[in-house]
Amino acid sequence: MKFSLFVFMFVFINFCAPVKREVTDSDINKLVERISVTRFIQNLNQEEGMKLKTDREIFLEVCKVFRLDQQKVKLKLKISHPKLFERLEQRHED
Repeated sequence: MKFSLFVFMFVFINFCAPVKREVTDSDINKLVERISVTRFIQNLNQEEGMKLKTDREIFLEVCKVFRLDQQKVKLKLKISHPKLFERLEQRHED
């Protein structure tokens, strides 16, 4: 019984939780750190012929995990991390 309640709450929280309305500096720091760690790990574990995720793909994934509004995050990144912002925009234009 407790396990099924836990599973229900986990699913409810992960899939029904709304996107955060405000993006804080802490959220941006967590996002940038997660992108860096993901990029580092995938480069360590790279196998021949394996396609690496782009910065944009990682960004979208992290925004989904942290329930962040992508447009609001981009606006903050444009100010606080302009190089990352440029890479995300370049990838989007390709």
